[in-house]
Amino acid sequence: KLKIHDIFIRNIFPTKRPVKLGGHLGNNFTIIIRNIEDLKIDNQKVKKLLEFLSRFGFPNYFGVQRFGKYRPNSHFVGRLLLEGEYKRAFNEYVLSTYSTEPDTSRIAREDLRSDGDLQKAYEKFPKHLMYERNMISFLMSNSGDYQGAIDTLTKDLKRLLISSFQSYLFNKMVTMRVKKGISLFQPTKGDVIGILDDNYQNITRIKYIYGGFYDEFLRKALEQNRASIVLPIIGKETNLDDFPLMKAIFKEVVKIEGINETIFKKHSVKEGGFKGSVRALTIKPVGLEMMDFTDDELHPGKKKIKIEFSIQKGSYATMLIREIIK
Repeated sequence: KLKIHDIFIRNIFPTKRPVKLGGHLGNNFTIIIRNIEDLKIDNQKVKKLLEFLSRFGFPNYFGVQRFGKYRPNSHFVGRLLLEGEYKRAFNEYVLSTYSTEPDTSRIAREDLRSDGDLQKAYEKFPKHLMYERNMISFLMSNSGDYQGAIDTLTKDLKRLLISSFQSYLFNKMVTMRVKKGISLFQPTKGDVIGILDDNYQNITRIKYIYGGFYDEFLRKALEQNRASIVLPIIGKETNLDDFPLMKAIFKEVVKIEGINETIFKKHSVKEGGFKGSVRALTIKPVGLEMMDFTDDELHPGKKKIKIEFSIQKGSYATMLIREIIK
């Protein structure tokens, strides 16, 4: 028997493949947005906005939780790992403090940064910070070996840190595209259009560069939700020549960030994967609907909105909510 709180299963049918983690199509959400005080917001304006988001979608950014909810620095640590800057990676992971983390953790980090006493830090760091404690313990026995300290991290964690840096670069490219006034919703010459499969709307290997013989076909495919504008997730095997428009934008991003364009091709990338892939520039919610627009009982004099929608796995509901409340 399967017993999981708040889980229901329907449409059960036989399949050739077993159910695995990440094998789902997407996620369904019911969300209440509270404490709305703008008197100019009414039922019709909200419906109009939801209709626009349903038709055109929203930027497919990676959400802040991808980079760390309380310590949003996983992408920076991942970059330092790729650059072979192990001492700086240790300092960022162990010593840097953020106002959003618990006081006990923050104080322990501040003390170690101040006095450098590893023994005292090992005793003071909270037990749940096991990765930090493991690195500190390693340095107590292997003074100055920061690469060895970093290697005490699990392979899965190091993969997560590096992939979060890939996500960071993707977000930066989307933002740069917007700053340049290039549409998120209409293809531009040099864009890459990925054809979607019929069953799950996943991006297939079939891709075209917009600005040629197939443009009319590609525009229709985009309108019919049979295709998406895609951007590269930069990795070891990414060929930027395959992305004419985004190649120039990527070069501008790495110049501003001070990143070597070949960062993923360096020998320091020991962990498997990171070949590179693609991700849709925008994502369209399915079944986006306003369920309720009424007085907020928790905030007298304010309004609340209740919405329901589904989005594909890998996309972030927080990014849709941001588009609604901004």
